[in-house]
Amino acid sequence: RKQLTSRSLILGIETSCDDTGCAIVDTEGNILGEALNSQHLTHLANGGIIPPIAQDLHRQNIENVVETAVSRANVTFKDISAIATTFKFTVPLLQYKDCNFSMAGLKMQVKRHLLTEESKHEVPPDGLIPDVNNLCAGFQLAITRHLCHRVQRGMVYAERQGLIPEENRLLVVSGGVACNNSIARALQLVCDEMDYKMARPPPKLCTDNGVMIAWNGVERWRANLGVLTDFEHVGIEKSCPLGVNISEDVALKNISCNWVKLTRLTVPQQQENVIRL
Repeated sequence: RKQLTSRSLILGIETSCDDTGCAIVDTEGNILGEALNSQHLTHLANGGIIPPIAQDLHRQNIENVVETAVSRANVTFKDISAIATTFKFTVPLLQYKDCNFSMAGLKMQVKRHLLTEESKHEVPPDGLIPDVNNLCAGFQLAITRHLCHRVQRGMVYAERQGLIPEENRLLVVSGGVACNNSIARALQLVCDEMDYKMARPPPKLCTDNGVMIAWNGVERWRANLGVLTDFEHVGIEKSCPLGVNISEDVALKNISCNWVKLTRLTVPQQQENVIRL
């Protein structure tokens, strides 16, 4: 580890799912270089993401991805102050009255409906059920409502606990879900109702990438939190929390809300309060 200076370089490595990503970000917020190797076609051929295959592909591609990102950043490994990494995270159960997310029940409902419809209409393995568009729309709406309810409960909890200053009521929406404009519009409705502004990165930085990991590394580097120097005893965990887990306390508060109506999703919305990161 180098001494913290006014400008340090953090290398971030993203391997939590099916893409191998790497980026170099400085502590001033500049993206110096990044690279990404997608496993999409491989997993598509196998009918979905198979963790052992994803792990093997990460091992095969990580060295080249890292070297490419470093080269594009026009720096050397000696210039890197710290390395930030991520590992696969777990999804909590839906029945708890907290702010966690879970899609397991919804996915099973969709799977059962698909199997029933395929059998009913004798749909071939590579075919589509007759009502596929309505199925997809209903699935997306159910997910959207789930996300909005959880976010709204989180906002209510934060307000009751005095966690967010009145002058800084901002919801940051990131990750792959932030690329979905319909979900983003719904979250904007929640923000409008709860007097929040909403920010989401451009689509390129919402899917798997090394930039988000590098920036988390920047924040930890600045605060000197979780910076390891003893590499002989580094442990690997399957989860990578970004902060303190307060889900149990949220559940204990047993917060009920008057949910924001999402019927306005069919009407064009003005998004004056959206901030592009």
